[in-house]
Amino acid sequence: MRGAKGDGPKDRRGVRVSDPDVFSETTRKGWGARVGQSIIGLIVGLLMVPAAIVLLCWNEGRAVEASSALDRGLRQVVEVSPDRVLPDNGGKLVHLVGEIVTSTPARDPAFDVGGEDLLRLRRTVEMYQWKEDENSTAQQSSGGSEVTQTTYTYHRV
Repeated sequence: MRGAKGDGPKDRRGVRVSDPDVFSETTRKGWGARVGQSIIGLIVGLLMVPAAIVLLCWNEGRAVEASSALDRGLRQVVEVSPDRVLPDNGGKLVHLVGEIVTSTPARDPAFDVGGEDLLRLRRTVEMYQWKEDENSTAQQSSGGSEVTQTTYTYHRV
């Protein structure tokens, strides 16, 4: 008799790891389908070159605008003291250094956790994840067709 229920390999947290799930698929492609896919790939590739050039120019223009905006902000910034508020600085870009104090501490109402001197609280959510391993073997048949056997194996991470 095998071990009791719950025996077997365990992950780093001590949770029992199940056997991997396996799925296999066999595909057949004729010579004409393979040539057709190659021609389609060539056309798509030729269309992507000008699209990439346009997108690169557009993105570079946005980077220049962002850099100009940062330079304008650097020239307009006013250094102020955190001890007092001056009406002259209203509507201006100000920079100050001082201690941050909160009147209401950060709390997470879902789990009722927090602290008295916390300004911000970040919740980290974890989930189960599966890793897919793909193994393909292709064989050329007579007449130029190709038979591909693909096996997918899933392991819980």
